[in-house]
Amino acid sequence: MRRAHGILSLLGLFVMGLAQPLHAVAADEPAEANPGGWFWYEDPPRQAEPTPEPQPRVVVAPAEPAKPEWRQRFDDFQRRMKESRMRFFIDPSPENARKMAELQTAMVRRASDAADVWQRMMWANPEFDFTQERPVNRVGLTVYEAERRAKRAELFDRLARTQVLYFFYSGECARCEAFAPILQGFSRATGIQVFPISMDGSALPGFPQARMDNGISRTLSVTTLPALFLADPEKAVITPVGYGVMAEMELAERVEAIASPAPTPQNTPLPGLAGAQSEVSR
Repeated sequence: MRRAHGILSLLGLFVMGLAQPLHAVAADEPAEANPGGWFWYEDPPRQAEPTPEPQPRVVVAPAEPAKPEWRQRFDDFQRRMKESRMRFFIDPSPENARKMAELQTAMVRRASDAADVWQRMMWANPEFDFTQERPVNRVGLTVYEAERRAKRAELFDRLARTQVLYFFYSGECARCEAFAPILQGFSRATGIQVFPISMDGSALPGFPQARMDNGISRTLSVTTLPALFLADPEKAVITPVGYGVMAEMELAERVEAIASPAPTPQNTPLPGLAGAQSEVSR
């Protein structure tokens, strides 16, 4: 009887030992946190795979076209000439001097040949010869100057009928006093009337009837004396001719250039660019 009671006691302790861990686990880990029970298994979260970095785009440059034969010969001669000069500079020996002299002599002779061909081409194509427009020999230059004087006289006759010269001066300006007789002689030779304007009310020899400045000098931004302007009263156009003392020949050239119509720019096509221009227009 006592043995049976001991066995039952051991059995009770054994049962209590099994129940204790179950109760502890149940207390520490609620059912809601692990609904799968003891045998539930979850895979670890997968790590995101790294995004591959974009590879740089490789741009292959187009192959350069082969140089023409004449360009290769020119580059080769230029290279040899440069090397001969450097070699002689570093080592000024008779042998290196002779090599450099040979190349320089060849270059001078080739330049002379090219100049002869160029001259013959100019003789056969007068459209490229600017001496046809402005001769350089004595006879041609004499004819050119005569024609130019006739055209200039015709131009000045027209200006004398339509335009005047505004002459700004001051009685205390020595340069104004020196320029006055030059301007007076130009007026007599061309017939273009001079309209003197005094900045201080004084008069100059040759221009006794000067007008007092009424503010037109400020309008024309006159800050240097003497000052000369070519004016067209009908068109209300005033153009500066120059400041300071000018010789009569220089004065005539300036007035002629101002009164002559400006040359019209000509878009002359350059040889070899026709294809390039068509590509750009596209």
